[in-house]
Amino acid sequence: MATTKYGAIADTLRTRIADGTYPVGSKLPSINDLMREFDVPGLNTVRDAQQVLVREGLLRTEQGVGAFVTARQSPTAGHAQLLEGLRSARAELDRAIAYLEAQGPA
Repeated sequence: MATTKYGAIADTLRTRIADGTYPVGSKLPSINDLMREFDVPGLNTVRDAQQVLVREGLLRTEQGVGAFVTARQSPTAGHAQLLEGLRSARAELDRAIAYLEAQGPA
């Protein structure tokens, strides 16, 4: 859960991207529109939120043009699941190796 205003905006935009409200290839509303929607006085709050999503690989921005959706899900969103699967596989391999080593030389 976000603790900053820009974090909360990023969370909302991320959700909208994931659910297809803003499909891949679409342009996000302007910074001014987002400032009004989220009731923030400065454009930096919205820009900071967009930069979070740029770093996650969900958006790209073009100065003077806008922000565009590049992916529905962050390329690293499945990273934690993949890492957990690899750790589990490693544990299985370690058990298999220990079993074979206990059997003595081949």
